[in-house]
Amino acid sequence: MNNDELNIFIKNYIENDKTGTAVMLTAPWGFGKSYYIQNSLKPYLTKSGYECIVVSLYGIQNVHEISKQIYLTLRSVKIFDDKNNKSELKSTGKAIGKTLLNFALSKIGLDIINFNEKDLFEIYESIDLVGKLIVLEDIERSEINKTDLLGYINSLTERDYVRVLLVANEDELIKKTETDGKITYSEETQIYLRYKEKTVGDTVRLSDNQSEAIKNILSEYDHLSKAFSSEDILSKVGMINLRTLKYACQKSNEILGYIKQINVSDMTYMKQFEECIFFGMISQSVALSDNYYMASKWTGGKYYKGKDDNRRFKYLGSTCIEHLLFKFCFDYLIDHEYPSEDVIKDTYEAYCNYCLYETDQTANDKDLSVIKEYYIQSEADIKMAVENLTHRLKNRNEIPFTVYGDLARTLIRIKYELQIDVEECKKFIIENLKGKKDTVDTDVLFVFDISARNTEEYEEYVALKDAMITSLNEKTYAEPFGFDYIPSHIVYLEIQAASRNTKENFISKFDIGNIIKMMNVSNAKELNDLRGVFFAAYRSGVNGNRNIYYSISDDDKMAIKKIIDFIEKENHDACDKVQLLQLNILKDNLIEMINADT
Repeated sequence: MNNDELNIFIKNYIENDKTGTAVMLTAPWGFGKSYYIQNSLKPYLTKSGYECIVVSLYGIQNVHEISKQIYLTLRSVKIFDDKNNKSELKSTGKAIGKTLLNFALSKIGLDIINFNEKDLFEIYESIDLVGKLIVLEDIERSEINKTDLLGYINSLTERDYVRVLLVANEDELIKKTETDGKITYSEETQIYLRYKEKTVGDTVRLSDNQSEAIKNILSEYDHLSKAFSSEDILSKVGMINLRTLKYACQKSNEILGYIKQINVSDMTYMKQFEECIFFGMISQSVALSDNYYMASKWTGGKYYKGKDDNRRFKYLGSTCIEHLLFKFCFDYLIDHEYPSEDVIKDTYEAYCNYCLYETDQTANDKDLSVIKEYYIQSEADIKMAVENLTHRLKNRNEIPFTVYGDLARTLIRIKYELQIDVEECKKFIIENLKGKKDTVDTDVLFVFDISARNTEEYEEYVALKDAMITSLNEKTYAEPFGFDYIPSHIVYLEIQAASRNTKENFISKFDIGNIIKMMNVSNAKELNDLRGVFFAAYRSGVNGNRNIYYSISDDDKMAIKKIIDFIEKENHDACDKVQLLQLNILKDNLIEMINADT
């Protein structure tokens, strides 16, 4: 049942039930049962003229304590109604503790806190419960023997005609095993079910109630409410314990508020950065709730860690856990200390480099695409892709280094799952990385890890990973980054531009004649990507609508002027109007760059 249907069902139970039994509402922990009671059922019943008395049985040890809690709740409502303070209490959010309530009751001559259990039970029986619904929450968390509890509830409903709604996660009350399709219940469960049959008439399961609840949780946080929606969370996370979500929202909102005070020059990836913070902290909050000891140990790199390939948080859904978890977010959840401004800036810079890597580098590379999605390819296509990559890896600059980590991981999996030989590929991967420590970010290289099907597979992956790291650190001469001056390689050039030393030459290191030839055969998107290369190399930030550039060397300025001359003076009859538009935009940007520091 949805909320509206459930409200009508319970109202009908209050008005027309003749069975003398209770109703049970069940759903998993954190599913939104309490949210439904407080935000949907209670307002609905109040509007219909009925009172809803909610008592949590969490930790309660005997049925007399239930009577006390019901009486205290009823009397508190009556006293503060009489004093016209109910609206004030609601608006100020004040909590009524037992001590305060005892003081209030003493004003009318009752010292209820010091009453013994017998007196309390007699007082409770004198209370008029007509037109009221007693809601007993957290049945499974009560320390009362469940048969005693059900007997007590049966007395209320059958003898006193009290309307009672039990709220529970009944999966925690029913213990069963299944062998060869046959279900066997524990002895304790069988006794519980016998007593329940006499006490509970209808058991209803709360349907998907989280969308509205999540929307209201987000509305409480100023840095989350406008940036994220309940649909975002449900699509990327799936069903989640609402208490865990609220904790993650609280911590994320604090961090995001702190970050907004820090001045970051390049905001290109800030929206994605904030999204990673939010969903990464949700994922880690779930992990901490599930197993704090295991989840409180950092296993990532200097700035972040990627998803766990074995998807051990499988109930989260795959999308959420594919978001990066930043180390400063992890530290904040564990140590509750804000990161320094430098840590935020360094992490953001590392994330920007990661985003360049994530600019789907396999989209235009058939071989890499086949390997990446080997599980939906034909065996013949996979073998051909491995063979092609083995040949292409002989040219050190043919495959971008940033995909080597993911390639190595997937090749190991292909070897063990499909028995395809990948040894030559492994050899070239290790060899090509020699001396590339300053060029290749290991956080990006190994952002994903492996979940091996067997020990041998895992050990081979670890050995390959260690060999790759060793090769990176070797002091071997590495020639300058190169590419084949073809449009599909522009994205690789952008990665190199983003990681360059801004005090060194960049574009003048390349053959400008070949770059111009490449531009002649580039489509509109590729020309736009080339424009991105120059921004990555020379733009330091944005101030309003104005770009800010690094100082450009004379050699690079001369190279840029050759490209400008090509755009202005050459015949571009073979270009369509969109290509011409891109060329002119590129020309204007290049002129702006070389004039910025003159």
